[in-house]
This record gives sequence, C-alpha cells and structure tokens, in this order.
Amino acid sequence: MEEATDRTYLSLFSTFFHEHYGKLHRYAFYKVKSAMVADEIVYNLFAELWQYKVSFVFTAQLRTYVYATTCDRCGWWLLLSPTAVPPVEMVQPMKLLSGSCRAIFLKNRTEEKGYRDIAGELGVSVTTVATQMGKALRLLHQCQVLLDAQQAVVIDEEEGGGLTLISSYLSGKASPEGAIVLDDWCAHCRENTQAFEEMARLWHQLQRNLPYRMTDSRLKWDQFCHSLHISHTDTRHDNV
Repeated sequence: MEEATDRTYLSLFSTFFHEHYGKLHRYAFYKVKSAMVADEIVYNLFAELWQYKVSFVFTAQLRTYVYATTCDRCGWWLLLSPTAVPPVEMVQPMKLLSGSCRAIFLKNRTEEKGYRDIAGELGVSVTTVATQMGKALRLLHQCQVLLDAQQAVVIDEEEGGGLTLISSYLSGKASPEGAIVLDDWCAHCRENTQAFEEMARLWHQLQRNLPYRMTDSRLKWDQFCHSLHISHTDTRHDNV
C-alpha cells in the first residue's frame, strides 16, 4: 500500500514538475537576471517539496505557493547577494529600427514630409512608406512601454492590458499573481505566446543581451531524479 502511495505521489510530482519548472525558471530569471541563479532557486524549491512530501494536493493552491516562494527567494537573493546584476544602460529605441524604416520615420517626423513626398524621394511606393511607418510606430510604442516599466518602482498590473503585464514581467517586477496570469494568457493561444516572445526579443535588444532560452524540463527532471536518487520510470512529457 505504501509503495502504491509513493508511486502515486511520484506521478503527481512529476506532472507538476514538468508543468511548472520551466515557467518558474523563466519567472526567476527575469527577476535575478541570471539563468544559473534562477535554476538554483527553482531546483531547491522542488527539492524541498519532494523532501517534505507536501501535504496539500497538486492544485492551484500549490501553484500559488511555488510562484510566491520563487518571488520571495529572488527578492532575498537580490537583497543579499554581492553579485546581483546592476541595471544596464538601455539601447536607444531608434537604433532598433532598420535603416530604411528609420529613414522613413525621420523624414516624416523630423523633416515633416508627407508619405507621397517620401515615396518619391526614396523611389518606393506610398504603401511601402505607410507600412514602414506602422512598423516604426509599433516598435517605438513597445519600447516605451518597456522603458517605463524599467524605470517604475511599482507597476499596476491590472491597468494597461497585456503590454503592461508583459513589460512588468520582463522588467522583473511581476507579482506572483501577475506571473500566473501571464503564463495562463500565453498558454491560451499561439498568438499570445508570439506576442510575449516578440516583446521578450525586443527587451533583450534594449538590454544588449542574448534572449532567454526556456529550460528543458525533461532534462531537468532527469537531473533532479539522479541527484536525489529517485527511482522513476521514464515517461514522455511535453516541455511547457
């Protein structure tokens, strides 16, 4: 009976691990700005869950707990660690526009030329000018939202919609509740995931660093079982 109970717990724990390890790692990464530190924080949390055989079932209650604990431990690390990454000087958003897009934008906004005049001067169609202006305005708006989030002390995640929530998350200021809402929003449809990934790429360009790569929860599970001497039967899980 005890062996059956252990197998049931291992199955539930494995499912919970695969569903949440990667998302918690990403949440921690954007707070501490270090993949290695994020991995240490999240790994230790799951090791404690396994060691103490958490008494409450694998439901939203446990999900709320692991997000809140991850947030708290990231905060303590930032407060106490002498190696915490200092804020970096952000890239000027205009530098992220492509050459032709930037030229069209400047001619319109700085030289105050109309679309038809710009098209004639550059030898392109008016449609091309309009398209490039749309791209420039969209990117600059996204950059401004991200820069505002970087400078803000507190962000109201319930105001401003999806962009505000994403920028709060990427700047490391998302609350546990906000991070859960964002993860659910991304999981809702592919378009939402693509919107988040687009903003994340832009954020890393502004920060002058490489994009975050989602950790492989299957590989982490194998490492976790090996290090804690957990006997398990390999089961295929999708990396989420």
